[in-house]
Amino acid sequence: MENQPKFNAQHDYLLVRPLDDQDRTSSGIMLAGNVNVEVERGEVVSAGPGSFQHGIWVSTRAKAGDIVYYAVEVATSVSINTEPLKIIRDTHVILTNGNVNPFVDEGDLDSDTAE
Repeated sequence: MENQPKFNAQHDYLLVRPLDDQDRTSSGIMLAGNVNVEVERGEVVSAGPGSFQHGIWVSTRAKAGDIVYYAVEVATSVSINTEPLKIIRDTHVILTNGNVNPFVDEGDLDSDTAE
């Protein structure tokens, strides 16, 4: 396994490992099976640094190790080293367990004001 190449997500893309238990969150919230959008849960394996949007740099919010929920229809299925993975954009993440504040760029916080 150590000779296999490592893949890193680019731009604002995430490489996600789908998780098996898709019908309940760790806090016990049941995910409805008859909603219009089918949602999948996965662990971020690799996250790109971000991208320019309308001339402004926007950092990727999800990080490797985060558990994210995303719409199945926006995910691209790939197999890397025989492991089934998904590629999604950071903006397609619906929920995450990470410490994400979508309104504040971490680089804008100084240590005195950060909680």
